[in-house]
Amino acid sequence: MRLIEKKCPNCGAGLKFDEDDKEVVCEYCKKSYVIERDKAEIEKNTSDNNDVDKRIVSEYYNLIQKKNDGIKAIASIFIVIFVFAVILFFSGALEVSRNFNKTFFDTVPVAPEKKDTYVTEIKQIDEKSLEIFHSESKSSLSKLNEFILSDVEKSEWTYVGMYLLTNKDEDAREFDKINELYDVYKKTFVGDDINIEVYATVRYTNLKLTDDNIVSNSYKGYVIAPMTFVKGSSYVQGYVSNEELYNKTIRSKSGDYNILSTDGLYMEN
Repeated sequence: MRLIEKKCPNCGAGLKFDEDDKEVVCEYCKKSYVIERDKAEIEKNTSDNNDVDKRIVSEYYNLIQKKNDGIKAIASIFIVIFVFAVILFFSGALEVSRNFNKTFFDTVPVAPEKKDTYVTEIKQIDEKSLEIFHSESKSSLSKLNEFILSDVEKSEWTYVGMYLLTNKDEDAREFDKINELYDVYKKTFVGDDINIEVYATVRYTNLKLTDDNIVSNSYKGYVIAPMTFVKGSSYVQGYVSNEELYNKTIRSKSGDYNILSTDGLYMEN
């Protein structure tokens, strides 16, 4: 801070005071004075102070900017190192995968694709599969609706035989039905005014053979048994003869399928 020297107007002794003081007392005559400054000096001091403040702010900003630039530089270096490390990692992993696949597939033999084998003869159906087919058929047929007088005696559904239809097109796709199996049953109704025998069948499709020559199938059949009125409002479900079942269910397929059957079934001569 600048020291200012003036003479006391009263005794002529020297007055010493700082440039920011507002009053001064003479050490000799003890006379006190209020210090007045002209406008030019005040503006000069203010300008000087502002310059000092601006210089301090500028130096502080430069210091902060240098610090930020240093942080950015360090962050950029770390980012470059990280990206480089990631590239190296994935490059190595890809190379390991390529080497593993090459080694694995070169040393492990690939099994030849197995072509599906479908049933082409009834005798290919094993005994266990036959039991399953017959059980499923009887269960499905037992759920058929019928309305008949209470004094009429009726039998259970009994097995008659099987039709096997094989597609003549050797390149047929599975959803075109490679083969069809028809499990045929009959049932009798006997009473004072009724004596009738009806036939029904359950169809299974696309029977395949496993490596052990066992039939592979979902064993879910489709029941074919139309409603037949026997007297008034009395009705049963089934065809009225073995021949009718053949003509309305099997015969129409002879153009596309070879038809095989077991004994006991109607076959067109």
